[in-house]
Amino acid sequence: CVIWRTTGDDGVRLTQIAMTINGVSSSTITKEYVLDDDETKTICIDDYDSYTLTVTLRDQAASDGTNAAQYVKVHGTSGTTLEYPCPGVFAQGATVTCTVTSDVDIGEYRCVIWRTSGTEGWDLVQLGMAINDVTMTTINTALLIGSGETKTICIDVEYQLAVTIGTSTNSGTEDAQYVAILGTRSQTEEQQCVGA
Repeated sequence: CVIWRTTGDDGVRLTQIAMTINGVSSSTITKEYVLDDDETKTICIDDYDSYTLTVTLRDQAASDGTNAAQYVKVHGTSGTTLEYPCPGVFAQGATVTCTVTSDVDIGEYRCVIWRTSGTEGWDLVQLGMAINDVTMTTINTALLIGSGETKTICIDVEYQLAVTIGTSTNSGTEDAQYVAILGTRSQTEEQQCVGA
C-alpha cells in the first residue's frame, strides 16, 4: 500500500502510481484518486486485479504490423475495465505482452476489447490472458485489426441445459426445438437444442 497525504488547501488528483523497488518495476495502479485539502488516503494494490495479455501476430501477414498505440479493455460477466494502453512493437510474427491493473469487478472473464490507433493494422493469431497470474483460456483466431479499429475478442462459452419432458399426452414432440440464453445484460444467439 501507499499512504498518501496532501497538505494545504489545493488538493491533488492522482491518476497513476508506479512502484519501483530496488530498481525493479513492481506494480502500477491506474485509477483516479482525489485527495482534498489536508487529506490522507491509503491506496493498496490488493484492491486491483492484474490482467496480463499476450498476443501473437501472424508471420507473413497481409499487414506489416504497427508501431501505433494499442489500447485494451477487459470485459466480464459483471463489468468492463477502463481502457488502458498496451505498449509494444506489433510486428509480423512478434509476441507482445502487456499487463494492466484495474479495480473494476468484471465478474468472470469473457472478452478483450482491443483498439488500435494510427493508420496501420496487424494480424492477430493468438490472445492469451492471465488474471492475477492464473492462466485463462487462450483464444486462437485469425483476425485483422485494421487501422483505427476496435474489435471485441471473446472466449467461447458452452451452456448445457438438462430438460425433463413430461409423461402426459402432448408432452413430447418430434419437431426441432430452439433456445437462447437470456442474461441480465445480453442474450445468446438462438441454437437448435439437440438431445437424446
